[in-house]
Amino acid sequence: MAISTTAAHSTRSSSVHWYLLLAGWAAMYGPTYWDLAGTIWRTDEQFHGAIFLVVIAWLIWDKRLPAVATPPTPCPLAGGLLFGFGLLLYVIGRSQDILIFEVGSQIPVLAGALLFLHGANALRALWFPTLYFVFMVPLPGVLVDAMTGPLKQWVSIIAENLLHAAGYPVARNGVTLSIGQYQLLVADACSGLNSMFSLSALGLLYMYLMPRKSWLHNGIMLASILPIAFAANIVRVIVLILITYHLGDEAGQGFLHGTAGMVLIIVALILIIALDSFSQFVLDRRRLGSSVNTTAGIAAGSSASNEVPEGRTPIADGSALSASATGISNRRNLAFGLMLFIAVVSAIALRPKAISVSAQPNLELLIPKQFGEWTIDQSIIPVLPNPGSQQQLAETYDQTVNRTYINGTGKTIMLSVAYGSRQNQKLKAHRQEVCYAAQGFEIRNLKHVTARISDVNIVVTHMLAVAKQREEPVTYWFTVGNRVVQSHLQRLVAQLQYGLAGTIPDGILVRISSLDSNEQAAYQDHVKFMNEMLEFMPLEGRVRFVGDADRQVRPTQTNDQE
Repeated sequence: MAISTTAAHSTRSSSVHWYLLLAGWAAMYGPTYWDLAGTIWRTDEQFHGAIFLVVIAWLIWDKRLPAVATPPTPCPLAGGLLFGFGLLLYVIGRSQDILIFEVGSQIPVLAGALLFLHGANALRALWFPTLYFVFMVPLPGVLVDAMTGPLKQWVSIIAENLLHAAGYPVARNGVTLSIGQYQLLVADACSGLNSMFSLSALGLLYMYLMPRKSWLHNGIMLASILPIAFAANIVRVIVLILITYHLGDEAGQGFLHGTAGMVLIIVALILIIALDSFSQFVLDRRRLGSSVNTTAGIAAGSSASNEVPEGRTPIADGSALSASATGISNRRNLAFGLMLFIAVVSAIALRPKAISVSAQPNLELLIPKQFGEWTIDQSIIPVLPNPGSQQQLAETYDQTVNRTYINGTGKTIMLSVAYGSRQNQKLKAHRQEVCYAAQGFEIRNLKHVTARISDVNIVVTHMLAVAKQREEPVTYWFTVGNRVVQSHLQRLVAQLQYGLAGTIPDGILVRISSLDSNEQAAYQDHVKFMNEMLEFMPLEGRVRFVGDADRQVRPTQTNDQE
């Protein structure tokens, strides 16, 4: 009777410590899930994150018993290092609003805890749901920028060719498709990048739930996931074009916001199941050539191997743990739960308090309307920095100024300046090659060069934006705080340097462009124009545009497309 009472007490104590560990996880990632639910999970591109979270929770619950069935064999060194790395990622990501770090930290935190508390067997049992957290992580901006443009081009080309072969009056200019009286722009959402990401997760889940013993079969399914996702997205775009052509623009827009995602998922699922069934049929036919005896032997071995797990008694193994081992396990659970709470407090303590590094500039007053030979010309309107929705533009930028200047010789320069008081991974200035490409421009000759502006050497981006007969050389750069940056890594480093010092940096996007077929001459005009304009600004204004020379982040000059 005493033994039973002691065992029951030990079980209750163990449960309490496991609950503390779960409470620590909820304290860490509950606010993260809440923030995601109110932001990116409400967008068409990232709505799948909430679905994946539910799938992961179900997978972990389904595999909870195999994960703890065997006696703990902790891996303190590997588990502790992995767990500590995950906590560091979480603290930095949560405090500095870097979602990739914050959401991605779930993988090393969970994997490290499993290794430290139970060992490799527990991690082996939960390997799939642990790695599945990667599909909750927002795609990195450098990947989105690199892949969105080419994917849109391929979607446009394939859709045009298929519709033309079917006899439809379709024409293409860049990523703009004309059919009948309608023009449709293949926007970023139609590139299929996010859908390929989410459908890859769907395909891997299907493979996990429908395991096949053949490595060849699994290899075929794995290699087909991305092509199937791409093909499903092309079907979605074609269906959208046909609905617009036959039923009108209003019907097409209604389909886009209503059932386009459902069509994508249905088509992808049909293709995955069809390929799975066909591959299994072909491989089964190949195995028919084997001898009856060999097949019988394999079946017998398979049957015998399947009987062994059923004969095991995980509960008995677990009950064999000594009271001492149970006490050690409970103390580890308690320590890990407390460390999760400490990470939450640390993230709160490190969160930047200041909104901006200095007083917000008034761009309308700061940028002169007339200087030297340059005056404002109202005949040409520059392309806005962000071609997305007006709501997104307002959330990203606090102020925008778009002007066209003309001099005495009739030469025109278009200037766009956008200011954001909070530059972080949630709200940040947009790369102009992405913005122009989203509006149907073809981007050529993208390169980063050093330019001397207002006696400061800064790295700027040159590119040629082409649409039909329009050729627009563009020069642009970003400032984060008082530093000019260009690449994603430089912007991230600058954000961390400011953020860990307790400040959320502000930022400015400066873009100069002109309509000129002579690229090199246009770029020289852009630099000359900017130098003349900055001469009419006070020193503090010039610093906001080209940074502080003593605090510049000096990126390496390159002429390659980023």
